[in-house]
Amino acid sequence: MFIIVVTIFAICWLPYHLFFVYAYHNNQMTSSSYVQQLYLGFYWLAMSNAMVNPIIYYWMNGRFRVYFQEIICFCCLQFINSRMRDGVPKGVLLNKNSNSELGRYRSCK
Repeated sequence: MFIIVVTIFAICWLPYHLFFVYAYHNNQMTSSSYVQQLYLGFYWLAMSNAMVNPIIYYWMNGRFRVYFQEIICFCCLQFINSRMRDGVPKGVLLNKNSNSELGRYRSCK
């Protein structure tokens, strides 16, 4: 997993840094009409690394997957419960032995 995260980081950020190295050595490029679109493309690719990391963690780490599903289910259930007037929505099981707010809801599948 570590190798994949580092490789994706390099793929996302390397074009961004190479753009600045090239622009430093070739000043004519900065006055061209397409430089802003090129910069934004490299910038968006670099920032997409923040979106890709959780996907990699979810895919490769079972513990992350379980906790992520619990949090998503908990957030979805909070939203559903805030929209309902009486009780728990259909398909949700309450665990009466749990003291924690997250531990009460267990059925999202």
